[in-house]
Amino acid sequence: TENIENCLRFFRDDCAFNYYGISPFESQEETSADVWKSMMQLTTTFNEEDRFATFLGFQYQGEEAKEGLRLMLINKEKPLLKRKDSKFNSLKKIYKSQNPKEFLSIPCFTMGSGMGYNFENYNPEFERVVEIYSAWGSSEGLEKEGNLFPIASNGKKGIKPWKQGSVTEALNKNCRFGFVAGGLDDRGAYSEFFDGDQDQYSPGLTAILAKVQTRASMMEALYERACYATTGQKVLLRYDIAGIEMGKEFPLGEKPGLAVNRHFNIYVGGTSPLEYIEIIRNGVVLTKIEMGKDTTVFNGEYDDMDPIDDIWLKAPKSAPDFIYYYIRVKQRDDHMAWASPIWIDKASAERKSKKLVEVKKTV
Repeated sequence: TENIENCLRFFRDDCAFNYYGISPFESQEETSADVWKSMMQLTTTFNEEDRFATFLGFQYQGEEAKEGLRLMLINKEKPLLKRKDSKFNSLKKIYKSQNPKEFLSIPCFTMGSGMGYNFENYNPEFERVVEIYSAWGSSEGLEKEGNLFPIASNGKKGIKPWKQGSVTEALNKNCRFGFVAGGLDDRGAYSEFFDGDQDQYSPGLTAILAKVQTRASMMEALYERACYATTGQKVLLRYDIAGIEMGKEFPLGEKPGLAVNRHFNIYVGGTSPLEYIEIIRNGVVLTKIEMGKDTTVFNGEYDDMDPIDDIWLKAPKSAPDFIYYYIRVKQRDDHMAWASPIWIDKASAERKSKKLVEVKKTV
């Protein structure tokens, strides 16, 4: 616990972070009940409104492919959920015992072979955000698909990229999550990475667009996918499509003009000169905006006027067809940022309203 206190002081005072979350692994070998209790007390002590918000969290390694690695964020002090406990030995059981507004399950390192997650059991209520980048690589996609931070190893025992865990593939299947970034972890499932031959990059950062700087407000912002990921630099990044903000889902029927034009407003404030800004549509680069040599700030617009009926993605089951966009930024110092997606659904406003009424009646 002394290390936890020093850690919290370091990120609050030396790094001037607005928030920090603890993330021990849930195994008894690493985190006993007494240690977890001390961690909760320290986290509460350091949690200070408008100065430094602290999150309670723990890492959970579930069944390969079906569950994968998770960072669980909780809004209130609770006993640590142990996988050895039969009540919590699967994500399905955990989700039944929790409130999604107070408990977020973040898939991490999803493209890591032998420890990834294939999104087939994706839960839209609890899995509101996904780790798109960490110091051990990006799970956005494969290197040949343009990933500049691929999961890679030069040794036989190292972790290789696993395509089934691609964030882009999951988005194309209508999984809907915002983007967060992880740091550098050398514990638990990652314990052999640091001293091994696993490729290592800079620790990432997550920007949370909360209304106020409190744990509750920031948890709410993550639930609403109002966040973006960077490779470690405090890049400023905002965008909207015809007023629809980052992380939102929107039915075409409420803004019929979207069928003709999806108008982007984009703002990027770099920590070093910007190289380019990309608009990703349905997993593919729609346009690449090249920056001038010394440009550090971009405040611009873009219009996607392709016929909307030509670009819908087919949704599984009975869900409406959809389109998604997100922004990707690269600086000349090779640091990057990913803004959470915006979704446009083919459903009409009337259909969405009817669905909401049916849900309310059911409740």
